Amino acid sequence: MQSYAIFILQSGSLFLVLFLWFSPRYLYRAFFLKLLPWLTVALSVNVAFTLASAVCFVLFCVVNAGAFMTQTGDTSNLPPRPKEALWRKIVLFTIFTVISVGLFAGFVLAFHIGDAVYTRLIKDYTLIYRRHPFFSFSPVMDIRGPGISGNDIRPVLEVDRANRASLYLHTQYFKDYNDGKWIAPEDVMRYALPEQHADGDETLALNMLVTLKDIVPVPRGTKNVVGYNGPYEQDRQGLVYSLQKSIHQVTISRHEEPRLVHNRVDDLNDYSYLNPEFKARLRPFLKQIVGNETDPGRMARLIQAHFLRNYTYSLDVSFEANEMGIIYILARRPPVYCSFFASTMAVLLRAADIPSRLTVGFLATERIGKAEEQFLVRVRDAHAWVEAYLPDPQHPGSFSWQRFDPTPPDRLRVLNDGRAINRIADAIYLAILRFRSDFKNLESEKLLVWLVMVLFVLVLIRNHREIWYFIRWCFSPNRKQLRRRKPVRKDYIKTYHDLELVLRKNFRTRQLMHETHSDLIRRLRTHHPGQDTLIDMIEDFFRLYQDNRFGDKQRPQLPDKLRAIKHASAGRN
Repeated sequence: MQSYAIFILQSGSLFLVLFLWFSPRYLYRAFFLKLLPWLTVALSVNVAFTLASAVCFVLFCVVNAGAFMTQTGDTSNLPPRPKEALWRKIVLFTIFTVISVGLFAGFVLAFHIGDAVYTRLIKDYTLIYRRHPFFSFSPVMDIRGPGISGNDIRPVLEVDRANRASLYLHTQYFKDYNDGKWIAPEDVMRYALPEQHADGDETLALNMLVTLKDIVPVPRGTKNVVGYNGPYEQDRQGLVYSLQKSIHQVTISRHEEPRLVHNRVDDLNDYSYLNPEFKARLRPFLKQIVGNETDPGRMARLIQAHFLRNYTYSLDVSFEANEMGIIYILARRPPVYCSFFASTMAVLLRAADIPSRLTVGFLATERIGKAEEQFLVRVRDAHAWVEAYLPDPQHPGSFSWQRFDPTPPDRLRVLNDGRAINRIADAIYLAILRFRSDFKNLESEKLLVWLVMVLFVLVLIRNHREIWYFIRWCFSPNRKQLRRRKPVRKDYIKTYHDLELVLRKNFRTRQLMHETHSDLIRRLRTHHPGQDTLIDMIEDFFRLYQDNRFGDKQRPQLPDKLRAIKHASAGRN
């Protein structure tokens, strides 16, 4: 329906142009001849460039060329031109038409090339099929995870002043495991974080470039978060939440990994549970990896080393993402990606009665800028790893969640080889995201103050003369002498209309739309050589009119000059 409406408007505008073109006595013909062809162009912005549209635009070019040549004024009193000059009009019309068609073709080609280049640059940042659970934060995730994210180069956030411990940014934990699916805990308790850092805290800056629901990716051990879009909350597992969905710029302070005293074994049963049959099938593989080792910490490190030494990383996985798939990974050692490695290690730890959980988030590895502590995180940096609840050998009697990453180190090579990054397009896209992030985090009070200051400066610049006069008037002892002059009433337009009546009465003509005052005076002298005195008076009138209406000079003798012209014309008649 919309395409039909656009087609009707296009056809109607072109028809109206042709109608006005051949209407000889239409007073405002020139305005419509200029407006309507470009209206056709405006209506054709989203129309496919087909043969029919090409014909319409060629017709537009022809009509527009004619608009340049059409006489828009009253030519009844002009002397006739010789017919021999007709061929000049034909040649000029042809030249204008060719130039117009050529310009149109050039514009179309330039827009086509520009659109192709722009599409080529941004296609890696706009394809929506790459949305995945790391952005939606589903409470259920199978071990396949969002493997397609490995080809997604869209920026997510920037980290500044980061150390090795803060490169792992947490977004979600999964506790329960059931046949290849991980389930996140629900209805977790949250508590408010302090809104300022303590003295001596080491901080890192986090600049989010997109909105991640209500999650703020933070490293483990975060103790407070400070930002304009706060306040922020934290649960017992260390995840940080925002009370408002926005793009956040925050500073984070961390402390040493928390040491939690393990007194109640029942609290960790959910982190150790596996299906008994599946657990029995894992025991032979566990025995093969750890041997006779019984220390939980050394067992976890042996399992991690097994994956790092004997496996390779790949985003192409073709087998089922369930318990049979985990058995297949342990038996055949195929190349897989992070969620498979992390899930397999987590269930092996549970088979050894070691509490474990699957953790997802982002792993910052791409350095930006000259500083070694600045990192850019992209969607492809979404990552999964394992946390095991183990005793701390340096603090007897204390336990903590300790991180293990079983993904082989060739992950970075595979991700970098997966999709090349166009640095020009990436810089443009990053600049747009950074500007949006900075704008979203502007403090409204400061922004209002800056706007008021800018408006105040503009007012000073615009009205500096009046302001300076007012200051002089306030501090001058002779205020009465500085009173403003009463403005002279500017009935210049009415006076000018009276002059046009004189022109029509005495010269049977008027000023054409394309003529200046000088052109009109020159035409009058050419076609009326015996009236030089009256024409000189009209020329003086034009000079006074320009000074009064557009200049700084106020000359009240303009009506007197008009009366003199009327008197002279009456005497001539």
